[in-house]
Amino acid sequence: MAATCIITVYTLVFRGGSHLYRGYHLRESEQVSFPCQEKLAGIQDSLASRMQQGNEKLTFFSGELPSLPLWDESEMKGLDLNSDTTAADISKDGISIAILVPLPRGALDIGTWGDHTDSVGCSLLMSEDPVNIANDISSKQAQEILFCLKGSPNATTSPIKHDVGLELLSASERTSLIHYLDYVHTETCNEDSDKHDLKLPLSREELERLCSPEAVDRLCQHFEERDFAIKLRRVQAKEEALCINFHCDVSLRTMQVCLNEESEYSGGRVIYASADEGLVCPSRPAGTVIVHDCSIPHGVTAMKGGARYSLFFLKEKLNTN
Repeated sequence: MAATCIITVYTLVFRGGSHLYRGYHLRESEQVSFPCQEKLAGIQDSLASRMQQGNEKLTFFSGELPSLPLWDESEMKGLDLNSDTTAADISKDGISIAILVPLPRGALDIGTWGDHTDSVGCSLLMSEDPVNIANDISSKQAQEILFCLKGSPNATTSPIKHDVGLELLSASERTSLIHYLDYVHTETCNEDSDKHDLKLPLSREELERLCSPEAVDRLCQHFEERDFAIKLRRVQAKEEALCINFHCDVSLRTMQVCLNEESEYSGGRVIYASADEGLVCPSRPAGTVIVHDCSIPHGVTAMKGGARYSLFFLKEKLNTN
C-alpha cells in the first residue's frame, strides 16, 4: 500500500457588501490524505470536486492561516511551487492549501442559518434570552462586534428604516404569500432533503400574481430602487437550533417585509450592532417593513420553534468583482 501524507485544506469564501464584512471568510478546514508521491497536478485534480463554481483559485501557503477576513487573495502570499513538487514535499515543509471561492457575479445574500460557533457574537445569538441580553450589552461590546467584522467604529443605526403598521401588504396578501411558500415547501420537501430554509426567487410578475399589482407598486415606491431582486423565504425551526451570524449584506440595500406574527415562532429575532445604540433588536409584528443598507452589521437569533416567513427586495451590486 502506497504511503500517504496529510495536508490541511482550507476553503475560504468571499463575502461582499461594505468594508465591514467584505473579504474571504473560512467556511471549513479539513485534513486531506494524498499519496506521498502524488505530484502537483494530481493534487490539483483530486481537489477539483471541491471547486464547483469553476472560478475558484488554489493557493499554497506556508505557516498559519492569515487573519480573516482577507481583503483579497494577495494577502495569502501564495507560494510558487514547481510541477515536480510532491505531497510529501508539501507535508514536510508545513505547506497548506487554500481554495479561494470568489463571490459569484450578481450574487445576493440574505444570510445563512448555521451553528456559526466560531463567529463573533454567536454566543449571544444562541443564548436562551438573547433579546434581554442584547438590551443590557453596552456600546463598547457592540464595538467589539464591529471591530471583528472590520467595521467602522462610527457605524450607526441611521441606515435602518423601520416601519410598523405601514400596511404595504394587506393581511390577505401576506397570507397568500405564506400559503404559496407552504405549498412549495410541501411539494419540494422529501425525506432526503433539508428544506428548513426555503428561498424562492420571484419575478415582479410572479409577485403581482400572488398578491396584486397595486401592492407591488406600493412596495417598489417604498424601496425607492429601480433594479432589484425579489425573494420569498420560509424558515422552519430544526431540532438543532441555528442562527444567522453577524454579517453585512452582499446587496447594497435590503428591504424585508415580515409576513407573520412574532408569536407564531420562537427565536428568529434580528439584532443590529451599532456604535450609537449598541445592540438593537426591533419589534417586528406582521406587516413590518425594514430597509437597511450594507453598512449595518446584523445577525438573527436561533430559531427554536415554528416557522418564519419573509419577503425580500434586494438591490444588486453593480460590480461585484
